Amino acid sequence: MNFIKKVLFIVLILVLVPALVAGASVLFPYQGGTGIGSVTSGDVGKFLAVSSTNPFAYKLVTVSGGGSTTSTLQDVTTNGNTTTNQIQFAGGTSTAAFTIQGLLTAPTGSFTYTDATTTNATFATIGTLTGSNATITNVSSTNMSVSSSLLVAGKAVCLVDGTNCLATSTPTLQQVATAGNTTSLALIFAGGTSTANFVVTGTFSAQTTTLGTVTAGTWAGSSIATTYTDAKLKTLTGTTNRITVGGTATDPTVDISTSYAGQNTITTLGTVATGVWNGTKISEAYGGTNQSTYTLGDTLYASAANTLSKLPGNTATTRKFYRQTGDGANSAAPAWDTITAADIPGAALTKTDDTNVTLTLGGSPTTALLNATSLTLGWTGQLGLTRGGTGASLTASNGGICYSTGSALAILAGTATANKVLMSGASGAPSWSTPTFPNASATAGKIIRSDGTNWLASTLTMPDTTAVSTILYSSSANTVAALATANSGVLVTSAGGVPSIATDIPTAVTIGAAYIYRAGGTDVPVTDGGLGVSTLAAHGVVIGNGTSAVNVTSAGTANQVLTSNGASADPTFQALPGATFGSSTLASAYVFSLPASVGTYFDTGLSVTLPSAGTYWISYTCRGQLQASVGTDAFINCKMYNSTDSVDVPNSVTFLAYQRVAIVPNAIDTASIAFPITVSGSKTIKLYASLNNGTTFTYGAIDSDTSGYTIMAYHKISN
Repeated sequence: MNFIKKVLFIVLILVLVPALVAGASVLFPYQGGTGIGSVTSGDVGKFLAVSSTNPFAYKLVTVSGGGSTTSTLQDVTTNGNTTTNQIQFAGGTSTAAFTIQGLLTAPTGSFTYTDATTTNATFATIGTLTGSNATITNVSSTNMSVSSSLLVAGKAVCLVDGTNCLATSTPTLQQVATAGNTTSLALIFAGGTSTANFVVTGTFSAQTTTLGTVTAGTWAGSSIATTYTDAKLKTLTGTTNRITVGGTATDPTVDISTSYAGQNTITTLGTVATGVWNGTKISEAYGGTNQSTYTLGDTLYASAANTLSKLPGNTATTRKFYRQTGDGANSAAPAWDTITAADIPGAALTKTDDTNVTLTLGGSPTTALLNATSLTLGWTGQLGLTRGGTGASLTASNGGICYSTGSALAILAGTATANKVLMSGASGAPSWSTPTFPNASATAGKIIRSDGTNWLASTLTMPDTTAVSTILYSSSANTVAALATANSGVLVTSAGGVPSIATDIPTAVTIGAAYIYRAGGTDVPVTDGGLGVSTLAAHGVVIGNGTSAVNVTSAGTANQVLTSNGASADPTFQALPGATFGSSTLASAYVFSLPASVGTYFDTGLSVTLPSAGTYWISYTCRGQLQASVGTDAFINCKMYNSTDSVDVPNSVTFLAYQRVAIVPNAIDTASIAFPITVSGSKTIKLYASLNNGTTFTYGAIDSDTSGYTIMAYHKISN
């Protein structure tokens, strides 16, 4: 019963619901119908048969025309259809009833009943079996009734009541003539070439306890007992990408396929709680927008009745606003536009000035606002110092002085006494004060000076007048006089210390305890910052000579250069040496022969020969690569080697192609160096290279190709 329920559930989902949703009126076999919606004139003469693709519906098939396929009973059940093919009923031991209603007829030679061994086959009611050559053979039942015109094996049948019997014959169907008897033999109707109708009238029934294999048809009997768990049914298969069938043969499970894409016969949906809509655009009439794409800034609006359109966003750099203008009865499509003065009705901005504060309205104050507004100006409080005010309410005083209290201005009232002076009050308010001076007139030439408390006459006597450009000095104690000036002079003092203006500096004047050398005097020695000589050769070059007087070279000739003649000789002007330079490039890569001794230098095959004694600017560029599989930080060193003298060229080692063995598989790099070298004669300089720091090297080379050459070069710069 569980299986039947599952089948009915799937039927409900896939067949009944779509049919009801679509409003169809077709009834399926389990509803008492056929599952066929309509027939046409081309279907005349066809029979109903169980569909091979859907066991829950019938199909129309053609069974006439002389085909060779054995027809099933369902193919010829429609009254009036004919077939010339064999119709076979293969019996077993079943005792279930087999019933035929109506007239059972057969034309000549087209009906055969053979090997029906079931002993309890019952023909409760049988119509007329016609045809002179219809035969029923090997029927062992004793409970079968036939008419007197029935022939068996071409001979008349002798009935149990003696009708149609020969005097000497034994009835062959007597054992099955009586209704209710059964037989365990198969009941077979073998057809021939007859095209006559096969008709059964009345009740045609049989009892059996065992069925053969039912390959087609619809079960219309009572429910199959659930105790028969080993009952075998027709193989249940699902439609690909629609129904999945699992479980076992006796207890299958049926479910909707996860890849089921739906079907176009579903026209009504319930509430869709999850999922992604991938169908066509939903029109406005059904609550959609009828739009499938949007651009940033798009705005939906109704462009007509039940029609939505998109207003593209404002792409201009100018700020715009949503505008829509109707005609008094109908709306219009919206658009982006700028706001104009006419779009905003203006109202006036008015003012009422204060006595001390007035306001000037600029622009268009009469239409500047949305709502009319009035400004009334007034003054309250005190204007603070930071605003240019006094911060206080002041009362004027004749002759008074205004001062700051620290937070506001105040007025020191004027005094009625003349000759008062204003005295500070430290960090407090100032006040009027009487200055203290000598009451009697002081001596001529005295000046007033403060003693820290009062102003007093000084002890010092000052001249009343001085001449222009004179210098004041103390001519005697407490007396200041003017020193007469002189042209182009300096201030000097006499042996007694009296100052005067003179044009000659005394010889006793020194700087830093040293006397000053002057024109007409002795030569300034080198130790005093001079040259130690009075004359220099024309166009010569001054040459240092320790603390002694300097030397001077002879003048050189055109295109000569000052050339060193060694550490113990003065340089001289000499002609430039002839240009001497050269270079050499490594013709092909030098590959280290592995395993190579780590740290050992090898001749790469690249060299240059310095042709003669002199100083050279020598350089090389070394390009190399290495692959170390064991070790730490592997690298290559290159250096220059003086093979003539069998010594390394000092400071010529470079570092390149650094490989972190544990991190990178190999390293490729280039290094260059250039510096001066002085040789005493012709020397051959070679390029050497070494592998370093790796334990196991799988490859090492000094490369030289179009990706980067290894090269040596020299340029003689002096002899």
